[in-house]
Amino acid sequence: MIDATFTLHRLILYLYLVFKGLEPGNLERQNDLIDLELEGNLISTLDEKSLRGLGNLKKLNLASNNLESLIGPTFQSCPKLQYLDLSNNRLTDLSFELFNNVDRLQVLILKDNSFKEVPYKPFGQLRHLSILDLEDNSIEDVRNKAFEDLTRLTSLNLKGCKIRSLNAYDVKGLDSLKILDIGNNQFSG
Repeated sequence: MIDATFTLHRLILYLYLVFKGLEPGNLERQNDLIDLELEGNLISTLDEKSLRGLGNLKKLNLASNNLESLIGPTFQSCPKLQYLDLSNNRLTDLSFELFNNVDRLQVLILKDNSFKEVPYKPFGQLRHLSILDLEDNSIEDVRNKAFEDLTRLTSLNLKGCKIRSLNAYDVKGLDSLKILDIGNNQFSG
């Protein structure tokens, strides 16, 4: 765990950290940081205070942690975020407020988690999102209009889930979509 004495030079733009937890305020003075790699740590929970002070962050990799929950508007302190990798965690819920203030996000990787459904418009604020990867989740249900506001989405990966049916309303509004991978699901005849 990084303790209160942890301080970085303000001109560091890229930081790769291996540690056992992320406490609120650990990275608070790192406003110039644009790329933060936290893959493979033991982080289990994040909230809106965890990433405070990272206003210029463009890329955040939190893959392969033990993340079980993201509380509230977790990423609101990162308004310039363009790339977010939350793959290979234990996440189960996608709340609408989770992505408050990150409307510049272009790539969102959520594969290999424990999502069981894609609720109504969880990504509604992500107007610039072009790649959404939900591969290898336990998703059985995609709610009507779940992706409706993602007009710039070019790639949607739902491969390897447990989806039994998908209809036109489930993917309504995806006018820019070029790749839709729905292979290896449980569609019935």
